[in-house]
Amino acid sequence: MNALLTYVAATAGLALAASGAEAGLLLYSRTAGPGSPYPDPQVDEYPTLSVIIPAYREGERVMDALDSAAGLDYPRDRLEVLLALEPDDDVTPRALGRLAGCAEAPCERGGIRVLVVRNSSGIRSKPAALREAARAARGDIICVLDAEDVLDRDAAKAAVGAIAGDVAAVQLARDARNPRERGPITIAQHGELEANNNYFIPALRRLTGFVPILGSGYFVRRSALEEVGMWDPRAPAEDLDLTVKLYERGYRVEFLGSPRVHTLAVTSLRGLIRQRERWIRGTLLVMPRAMKVLGRAWPVVLSYMVSPIAWILADAWPLIWFADPAAQALIAGASAASLAVYALKLRMQGGAPSAPLVSIVYAMAAWLAVAKLMVAPRSWSRTRG
Repeated sequence: MNALLTYVAATAGLALAASGAEAGLLLYSRTAGPGSPYPDPQVDEYPTLSVIIPAYREGERVMDALDSAAGLDYPRDRLEVLLALEPDDDVTPRALGRLAGCAEAPCERGGIRVLVVRNSSGIRSKPAALREAARAARGDIICVLDAEDVLDRDAAKAAVGAIAGDVAAVQLARDARNPRERGPITIAQHGELEANNNYFIPALRRLTGFVPILGSGYFVRRSALEEVGMWDPRAPAEDLDLTVKLYERGYRVEFLGSPRVHTLAVTSLRGLIRQRERWIRGTLLVMPRAMKVLGRAWPVVLSYMVSPIAWILADAWPLIWFADPAAQALIAGASAASLAVYALKLRMQGGAPSAPLVSIVYAMAAWLAVAKLMVAPRSWSRTRG
């Protein structure tokens, strides 16, 4: 019985800490406000910009990202687009050859140079492909845009204008292009993205000065990127790993509420769990270094990020509900705190009921992440297969 009470007390305490941290960030975000749009910067001479689009067997879907990059409001002679492909990808080049006339050789799209770069590193992963493409790029600024994403036309000027001094990178706010395509799955992701844009990232920035790079729709100064060794080719969450490396060198990342990058939400539950498993595993690998960057605020951030693990450990609560009155009180208290945070989320997100599905996905993904940490901690799996 003592062992059961100890288990319940420990898991309830962890769940309460996670709920408290989440509620604190939600409430604090109301004073922080969303990421602010930047005015059109007055730049005497724009630096060269290379937009890298990592793709794997995307087919015609990559054309949206390609046309978005080529259509940016940016000096034509200072903009180029690179497609970072794996050696065995023959689907994307066929689509490019048919629709853009550049299966492998350099070509032009909208007056912009387009270059296809194969990942010859021997490591099959997005960060490895990005490294290969960055070496072939000519830009002083590197933009990463996923193959299913599109940028607002004014994104480049706004982001480049914000990169100055110790600001080495800029992350654009992200939203879902297909919020209702697959019902609850895509609606939940849309709600999560809007919560990040309007509440969590602004609160995190104001509380800690820390802004995470989110994998797509970010711009980074090439010199800073090279200084930190570029992307780790084996990092499961290469974006967070790069963020921490930049902060470790004294750089900062800025967050823009607008313009935005518009992404395709994952439409399958399997793909969503695979994506979140990789994120959680990558976060756990980076967290020891991130805690140093976050300074005194790391307990709050860590409590928030371990929320999925807290509720995994709580899976056994229904089995021991009747074991002891003290256990019942602890379980009831932690559950009430979680429900209160959920109600707060609903109110702040305009009633979008995304939290339950997101919580279930994170719980399942966290189980997989913990298992993979033991057998293949640095393996890399693609969201869409």
